[in-house]
Amino acid sequence: MTSEPQEEDENEERGLVPEILGMLAVVYVLVLGASLLAGSVAFVANSLYVIVAAVFLYIPWWWMDRKGLDFDAFGLTTERMGRDILIGLAAALLTAAPFAAGYWYWQTEVHDRAYQFQWSNYLKWSPEYEGEPDSWGDEPGVWIWTRDRQVHVGIRAEDAQKSTFSVEVDEPMLPIVEGEASAKMDGADRTRWEVRVPAGSGKSRLVLRPQGPGTADFAKTLSVEATSDATMPIRAGPSASRQSGGSFSMHRGLGWLALWLITHVFFVALPEEFFYRGYLQTRIRQAFGYEVDSTEKVDAAGDSAIAGFTASNLLASVAFAAGHLLIPIGGQIQLGRASVFFPSLIFGWLRDWTGGVAASVTYHAACNMMMLLAAVHFF
Repeated sequence: MTSEPQEEDENEERGLVPEILGMLAVVYVLVLGASLLAGSVAFVANSLYVIVAAVFLYIPWWWMDRKGLDFDAFGLTTERMGRDILIGLAAALLTAAPFAAGYWYWQTEVHDRAYQFQWSNYLKWSPEYEGEPDSWGDEPGVWIWTRDRQVHVGIRAEDAQKSTFSVEVDEPMLPIVEGEASAKMDGADRTRWEVRVPAGSGKSRLVLRPQGPGTADFAKTLSVEATSDATMPIRAGPSASRQSGGSFSMHRGLGWLALWLITHVFFVALPEEFFYRGYLQTRIRQAFGYEVDSTEKVDAAGDSAIAGFTASNLLASVAFAAGHLLIPIGGQIQLGRASVFFPSLIFGWLRDWTGGVAASVTYHAACNMMMLLAAVHFF
């Protein structure tokens, strides 16, 4: 005869399945909705990382708090954090060499890209300038933004007066002029141009490209200065923030690395690990009928394991891959994004092995940074 406590436990375990599926559905719909809106709503596009991070953090937090669950049991504890961060960094060091080899093969053999390592590849324009402003050309003015390794200077003149301005870089670049504007090179070294825009003309654009596949010849500074009496406002980046005066300058540097490190730790790795490894992997394990104790490592032998990876880890990794697969990049679903299933197994293994999520957060952020550091050398 089945005891009453055992029946209650079984009922609770069965009740976790619809909870898990419902939580996944809510999070997937909200993240997918935000990603789709980003294509047409500037505010959402500029705040997408924050919005997605808020979904991954707030939804499970609200539910766990509502249910009165023990956050420590879900790996959300500061105990042993220092040790676990070091474990995550050690995992990154151990996998750096095989990752570099695999990434090199994938880029050169599969995508047929050229590889050229140079320290100057790490110098980049600030991410705040990356992306075309939706409003450029709506009124007279100059808009400046970057896209990949190109610099775009968009112009629209006043209706009653032509405008001229100069564009200068510190290394030669190749100019392309689109629209009614004209660009006259000042000298023969391709570093300075005088741009003239006819009165009342439509949108024109000056695009500056590197001369070669590497970046040794790629400009490190760019400046734009009005040279006509009619000083047009200058706006920079996708936010089209207005610059004071009739001049503007920007520099390539290493600041983007610090910005992306903060982004990947606090707005990517932490929220995703909180949801997938903290909430989801723990809840799946509980649905299998296993106890979860934050003071102990998870015993893989006690949670049907394949090659040392627990069943809860495998299922959470499937959900992790599905979540990435559902998010369109450039308006298209990319099947290759499902490959995050494999590093996800390591994230989940670290969660099981350490009893917390600090190691998986650290390793997750390190993997993303390794990708960024490697990508700059392929063209």
